[in-house]
Amino acid sequence: MSPFDALKVRDAQTRLEDMYHPDADVNFKFINGDHWQDGKQWIGPRPDLSREPLTFERVMTAIKESFVSKNEIAGVAERHVEGVIGREPAWTIVPKEKLDKDEEIPSAVQSLIDEATEALVDWWEYRGIHAIIQELTLQSLWAMKSPIRIFTPRGLLASNPEEPESQVVPLAGSLQQALSWVFVDVPMPRSAGMLVDPFTMQEAGVYLYDDRTDGGNARRMEISFLDGGKTIYRVVTSKGDIQEVELELGGHMLLSELKTSKMFISPQIRQNQNLENMAYTMMTRNVVLGGFLERVFKGAKLPGKIVTGEDGVERWQNDPLPTGTGSALVLAPLVIEDAEGRKQLTNPDVSYRDPVPVETFVDTANTAKRNILEEARQLHTMIEGDAGASGVSRLQARASFMMSLYKTKSRLDRVIQWLLEASLALASQYAGQSNRYASLRVSASCRVDGGPLTSEERDAIMKMAQDGFLSRETAMAWLGVEDPDGEIEKIKGDRRALTLKQVQEMLDALTRAGITISPEQEVELTEMAGLTPRDVADITLERAQKEELETQRMAALERTFRPSSGEQDVNDQNQEDETA
Repeated sequence: MSPFDALKVRDAQTRLEDMYHPDADVNFKFINGDHWQDGKQWIGPRPDLSREPLTFERVMTAIKESFVSKNEIAGVAERHVEGVIGREPAWTIVPKEKLDKDEEIPSAVQSLIDEATEALVDWWEYRGIHAIIQELTLQSLWAMKSPIRIFTPRGLLASNPEEPESQVVPLAGSLQQALSWVFVDVPMPRSAGMLVDPFTMQEAGVYLYDDRTDGGNARRMEISFLDGGKTIYRVVTSKGDIQEVELELGGHMLLSELKTSKMFISPQIRQNQNLENMAYTMMTRNVVLGGFLERVFKGAKLPGKIVTGEDGVERWQNDPLPTGTGSALVLAPLVIEDAEGRKQLTNPDVSYRDPVPVETFVDTANTAKRNILEEARQLHTMIEGDAGASGVSRLQARASFMMSLYKTKSRLDRVIQWLLEASLALASQYAGQSNRYASLRVSASCRVDGGPLTSEERDAIMKMAQDGFLSRETAMAWLGVEDPDGEIEKIKGDRRALTLKQVQEMLDALTRAGITISPEQEVELTEMAGLTPRDVADITLERAQKEELETQRMAALERTFRPSSGEQDVNDQNQEDETA
């Protein structure tokens, strides 16, 4: 009896809605470039809607037409994704059973590893899994969780001869063919996710969708959960119809999800994004004012003429003011008559209203951008061009970014492991070989990349490693070495080879000088050089081989150039003749 046996489509939809983060929709619009959002994200002045509805509509329409935004939110989110999963992740298949340090993998197990690896590599490339994982990671940043599922489309299913109303997956002829029937999808978090029973803490993967086949529009639910070591896959309709099948997937469900510890696009990031957008919008308005300066006329009689209205009253009508290149404007003084009938002329004057200095908006926008980068732990991208910042200060800012990447990496590694293991298990079931790869597991690791380093940062990293404040593994990772452990082993091998060569050359020089040392002295010399007994054995063997080769070479030379007996007699006779 599973706690999800009585779960209905409507109940699952309610639980998924309750789990959906209230800021997810707003963040999704920001990520995709909608920063206006019906005026809700405009933080500048606006009329009172309740008092002046017509004025409000007119003013907000004018603001929208001149609204300018810069998508900093998408920038920091994409930079985070590129840092975690910008490069292809490293994954390998290994035995589940732990082996001793010097124990080799049995040939039968290695054959399974090679078989599974070859098929999964082809499937990974064909399905574009790397891009799907990037999409999954980006979605987790704006929604705080991101589901991922594996499935087989109904169009690839065949009729079930035992149950005509149901369908089954046909038997695959190979693992490659079976994997070609496994698809990967990243659904929206409002329609899929992991449900947890509060009494048993058992999990179930749920996916909701609308079934529009045969012209209908029925709501369906796909749910998978574990029961007694087997995976139960069930399809439930809104009418209560149920189809169920048992799968051997090694303890995996057909759905998983990537969660973050907190919302990446925080309210503070959105607030500063709105501040930056307002600064750029006001800057645009300021440019208009700078190009078309506002003029104020004081004490001036504008050009015009006297016209007679329909009521027979004469009035002064101003002419349009001339503007543009070559235009001239003549201002006449006003005649003012006081109560006693005395007249006097005004002093005409015109003044221009200068726009606000552009630095005001630039500084505001830069401050908002800096706040966004600092909140996203990416401040190092802003101080890279700061000549006054030291390499250590840049490293400190980058270290904060790297730590945020590693938090996402640890969660994403587990999702990639699930994806490969579950897909392999499902494909082996399609191929009629359930549990064939049950003795194997996947080890996955994303290649974290903090971006290009400046020369000052590289020098600071190497100095910290040299002074002992940073391990060689961490320093190599920061410098971009993809496999620090493997690189260290290569360096050790190079140093060992160099030391062996130096000791061997020293022993050869002593031999050529006619100095003979005992085996005990050779051992003492190699130990002083930091070599192991195995290294000593290698040197001894190499010297013996070289001596044997030298002996064989000299013998061959002697045989080649030694004269025959007849030639020796002739040479002796010639020598006697010359002597005579």
